[in-house]
Amino acid sequence: MDIEIKNEKENKALERKEVTFLVKYDKATPSRDEVRAALAPKVRSKQELIVIDFMYPSYGTRSANGSAKVYANEAAMKIEPAYKHARGKPKPKEGEAAPAAKKKEKK
Repeated sequence: MDIEIKNEKENKALERKEVTFLVKYDKATPSRDEVRAALAPKVRSKQELIVIDFMYPSYGTRSANGSAKVYANEAAMKIEPAYKHARGKPKPKEGEAAPAAKKKEKK
C-alpha cells in the first residue's frame, strides 16, 4: 500500500491539519485502521490523533481518494463527533459495554 498526500491545510483555530490523500493498493481496499497506520509517519503524528473522514475507491483502479484530520492533541479531538472516532474500530460484543457510548435518558 502506498499513500500520496495531495493537499495539506493547517487549521490553527481547531488545532488540526486537514489532509487529502490518494491510497494505491494491490489487494482489497485497506481498512481505515491500516490507512491510519500508514498515514501517521507521513504527517509526523501519532496514529491515535488521526481521524479518517472518508475514503472513496475509484472504479476500475486499485486506488482510493480520502480525507483525514490530524489533531495536535487529545483535547482538540473532542470537537469531532463520537461516531467518527468509532469508525473502523471493532464493535463490542453483546456481553461487553460500549466504550464512551453516552445515551440520553428520557424524562
